[in-house]
Amino acid sequence: ETAGEMSERTSSQEWAVCISALSFLIAFAANVFHFWSVMSVLFVGTKVEGFLALFLVAGWAGGVAVATDSDNDLAVDYEGQVQNGNLYYFGWASFVCSVTILANYLQSVYSIDMVGE
Repeated sequence: ETAGEMSERTSSQEWAVCISALSFLIAFAANVFHFWSVMSVLFVGTKVEGFLALFLVAGWAGGVAVATDSDNDLAVDYEGQVQNGNLYYFGWASFVCSVTILANYLQSVYSIDMVGE
């Protein structure tokens, strides 16, 4: 891609790239914080962790909606057929993982059993 082609991205394409990049950065930071004992005390089970989990759920809800909308021509074409399997399946997988992370956070911090309810 040249610089001229990059400026021709639609807002839908920009959102798909943005939520993917933000998810990577958040996941990387969360992993570092979980394994680094000093940061673990300040991050694990706090409202910051809960907010980031909620942000990921909301972001991937929007990401999946954008990617699977046939009008955007990203993961699904105008006939409803998957044209970009990586974006389609990994978008859904990211959404499911972020919901799982939020459910685990709610269970461990607030004793809300989302799975058992």
